[in-house]
Amino acid sequence: MLLWYALSGEAIRRFEGNEAQVYDATFSPDGKRIVTASADNTARIWDVATGNTITVLKGHSGSVLSAAFSPHADRIATASADKTARVWNAEVGATVAVLNGHSGPVSSAVFGPDGERILTASDDGTARIWRVFSSAQALVDQSKVRVPRCLTLEQRKNVFLGPQPPAWCFELKKWPYQTVD
Repeated sequence: MLLWYALSGEAIRRFEGNEAQVYDATFSPDGKRIVTASADNTARIWDVATGNTITVLKGHSGSVLSAAFSPHADRIATASADKTARVWNAEVGATVAVLNGHSGPVSSAVFGPDGERILTASDDGTARIWRVFSSAQALVDQSKVRVPRCLTLEQRKNVFLGPQPPAWCFELKKWPYQTVD
């Protein structure tokens, strides 16, 4: 892949390593990295200054059709012909989440301006908005707002949690049952 300076038509940098066609390329918000989406079922993060591969994102079972950085450049969203989108940790290249739900190839995945949502578009004729969280605590905080109560003992068992509720359940008097000693 070549990076070209649009005004002069001069090739600036060669990026080598993709094993198949590149479908998409996007700069990080600070312009120091590029993420590419490829028919080799991977996305790659590149250093713009050197042209070297920083990380290869592996996990899709079909061509990666698009890739985009989050506004803070800490995550990447990819869309794939395997009918999924993925969220990646941009620093270590690990999958954070797999977004399942489309019945056709996912052709595009982009973050919203706040980084808390991902918009995907699919060949199945749908677009979906997915809520994403920057941390487990952000998810807990959002859950407390949306579901203003704590889980029952049975609900805690169903999701493999111990019987003791978190301290905030007692503090907010949202605990619906007596604890087991």
